[in-house]
Amino acid sequence: MSFNGKVVSEINAYFPADRPIHVAAYYWMDKQSTEHSSEFEMQDKYYQELIGEQDNWIYSGMYIDKGKKNRAHFNAMIWEAKNGKLDLIVTKNISRLSRNVMDCIFTVRDLLRLKKPVGIYFEVEGLCTLYPQTEMMLNFLSTMAIAESENKGNHTGCIPKNLR
Repeated sequence: MSFNGKVVSEINAYFPADRPIHVAAYYWMDKQSTEHSSEFEMQDKYYQELIGEQDNWIYSGMYIDKGKKNRAHFNAMIWEAKNGKLDLIVTKNISRLSRNVMDCIFTVRDLLRLKKPVGIYFEVEGLCTLYPQTEMMLNFLSTMAIAESENKGNHTGCIPKNLR
């Protein structure tokens, strides 16, 4: 397991070399999951190891929300970021961060406007928001991710409509 080397190099180049990068992980957990605590432990261990592999990155915790409406840990993470305790947030993919495009873009822009900007690294997409050229791609990918997330609930497989 490892991050995209090119993106990690770009992230490291963004921050001063003489100070550590405080990195937190965010994960949204589907409410329907029956193994909440084991899933949490698995994600926490995964990100501790992944972030720990980077020479100048410091693991600053895991923020996990459960269910579609509970955003308490997300809000706590954003508060930490706005108060200078985080430099980078890592999440598995765009749909784990936000349920709609506008929220995603607003969060990214809000964190980038800070006196000490905070980036978000989307692991699957290999996209880091610290660079201006990523916004158009983020806009496109977040639209696709949200649509995919919405379609998961409507998926009925190969069952003919008259037999559902």
